[in-house]
Amino acid sequence: MHRASGMHRASGMHRASGMHRAPGFRRAAVPAITESEREAPASCARPLHRHLARSMLSRLLCPKPLRSFPGQRWVRISVRTWHLLSMGILLGGTAHGLPLAEQPLGVWGTLLSGVVFVGLELHASCIWLLQLKGLAVLVKFLLLGAALASSGSGLPYLVASLVIGGISSHMPGKYRYYSPFHGRVIKE
Repeated sequence: MHRASGMHRASGMHRASGMHRAPGFRRAAVPAITESEREAPASCARPLHRHLARSMLSRLLCPKPLRSFPGQRWVRISVRTWHLLSMGILLGGTAHGLPLAEQPLGVWGTLLSGVVFVGLELHASCIWLLQLKGLAVLVKFLLLGAALASSGSGLPYLVASLVIGGISSHMPGKYRYYSPFHGRVIKE
């Protein structure tokens, strides 16, 4: 004796609707509507053209997957080496009493390599600006500016920048990719 319910499953017939579905087909989950969405007046709804424009802009600024280019790894390694060398020259000269104004190679090398690094990160995705690793770089730019503007040697600002750079470059991903604006880790 065969059971009717087994026949429905085998034939792909859906009991509730009586509609035929291919075997193995599953209905997509529909997100639940929250109380605030249910109570919100229609005037609060975002117009479709704004939603589409925002969606297109977010895809442009924060693409998934991240943008890349051929040879990206070697370019990043080269820029990192340039940056470390420039910062080493700048920090060493400052530690030996040389004013920053007399160290154009160290100052400009550090500044330009930092700008190139920012450009590489922003090319991949602008979400970098919202993560702790991006915020650390912005703080390092401020510290370099403070060192250049200071009447003294600027050594404390450069040391602070080096410490922030060392920590932010090697901290675990759960901190590097953490976004204080979102309150969670954002990888892409």
